[in-house]
Amino acid sequence: MGGLSITKRLVGPHHGVVPGTRFEGTWECAWPNGQDSDRFQVAGNATVVAFTVADQRVPASAECALEEDTPGSTGLVDGSFAWGEPTYHPESVTLRADRVEKLGVRNSVVRVFGALQVTKAVTGPADRLVDRDRPFTGSVVCRYRGDMPVAADVVRDPERSGGDPGHPGRLAVRGVREPGGCRRGTGHR
Repeated sequence: MGGLSITKRLVGPHHGVVPGTRFEGTWECAWPNGQDSDRFQVAGNATVVAFTVADQRVPASAECALEEDTPGSTGLVDGSFAWGEPTYHPESVTLRADRVEKLGVRNSVVRVFGALQVTKAVTGPADRLVDRDRPFTGSVVCRYRGDMPVAADVVRDPERSGGDPGHPGRLAVRGVREPGGCRRGTGHR
């Protein structure tokens, strides 16, 4: 008889995962005259024993693999993080007599970025007095919790790159983390 343990590894920005998050899935072992399977639950960066040699559950020479349930957004701090595709290390193992073999699943945690659009609108009595082709500038700074801030100059100038001629007054600023905390910088003109 053999045994099986399952290890869960998280790769990427660990501060994006809620502490204590547990991951679930199914392990399955097959051999010429039978098969066995069951559910497992394991915390991130931890190992759980699916069955031991003493359990006398699965014979040596059985081929075992696992499949993790898709976690969705479960366990993520907020929408600025997402799960990458899980990878299995190794993809399967053959049980050996009186030994506990190891299967592992690894998930990468990735950052989700969005875009910020700044719109300049001139309203009120001066609306008709301001030339629509007049450049406007300013800056924005976006910061997500303790991350380094993302700063960008905002320029609405049809003569310079970065303006959106189809939408006067608009400029897209890329590299903002969702749901980022952006604030207006110093505006000019």
